[in-house]
Amino acid sequence: MKFKYRPKTSAVLIVIITVLFMPAVQAFALTAGEITKGLTCTCSCNMLVSACECGTAQKITTQVSQMIEKGLSKEEIIQSFVSTHGEKILAAPTKKGFNLTAWILPFLAIILGAGGIYIFIDKCLISRKDTSDESEYDNKKQVTKAKYLDLFEKELKDFEL
Repeated sequence: MKFKYRPKTSAVLIVIITVLFMPAVQAFALTAGEITKGLTCTCSCNMLVSACECGTAQKITTQVSQMIEKGLSKEEIIQSFVSTHGEKILAAPTKKGFNLTAWILPFLAIILGAGGIYIFIDKCLISRKDTSDESEYDNKKQVTKAKYLDLFEKELKDFEL
């Protein structure tokens, strides 16, 4: 059997060899943009540092870049800013302790609100149904009563001598 040259096979081999020997450090490198998306600017704008264009945001971005160059991890950099500025610098509250209520409370309020609305509508519909049934019953009762009253009066006239 003769070996046939296939351009697709050689291209696949080249790609595989390149991927195996290429360092993946740059692909997984931490960037300042990743960290600044989770921090709020300390000026009075209350925007994310990545979106704010003030001098304070630029200083924070520079500090983050310097910390990355020093080799600090994302968690260490964020913890450094939290220890300096407090938890107000975080774009979202942490998911532990009392801050957990900020994550749970909105969903709980929606569920309880929907349940309350359901119960209210259900009670309104039940009371409406009951009153409509009673009014129909009262109407039939009055019609029947009037019918028999007329018959009774007619019988009384016929009975009188």
